[in-house]
Amino acid sequence: MTNNLKLKFSLASGLVSAIVVLAPIYGYAADFGVANKAVSYSDLDLSTEAGASTLLNRLTLAADAVCPMDSTTFALHRLYKTCVDATLGKAVRNVNRTTLSKLYTERTGFTVTTQLSMNSR
Repeated sequence: MTNNLKLKFSLASGLVSAIVVLAPIYGYAADFGVANKAVSYSDLDLSTEAGASTLLNRLTLAADAVCPMDSTTFALHRLYKTCVDATLGKAVRNVNRTTLSKLYTERTGFTVTTQLSMNSR
C-alpha cells in the first residue's frame, strides 16, 4: 500500500471507531429530558408576549439546570446542547400555550405543536 492509501485507511478506521463509541452517548442524550424541575408560572398572563417571554426565560434556566454541563470536549458540549434543546421543547409543549410556542419558535427556530385543551393555569 502507498503511504497516501494507508493514511486514508487509518482516517476512515478512526472515524468508524469514533462513531461506534459515540453512538450510545447520543442515544442516551434523549434520556436527559426526563429530569424535572418545577417552574411556576401562575403569576404570569401567558396570553401576552411579556408573560410568555418571562416563562420562556424561566424554562430556559430550568432546562440549563437539569442538563449535565460538560464542555471538556466538543461531543460533550453538543450532548449538553441537545439535552437543553430537547428539555426546553418538551416543557414548552407541556405548557401548551400558543403565545409561548410562537415565541419559542421565533427564538430557537424549532416548532412545537400545541394541542387545544381546556388547560388553564
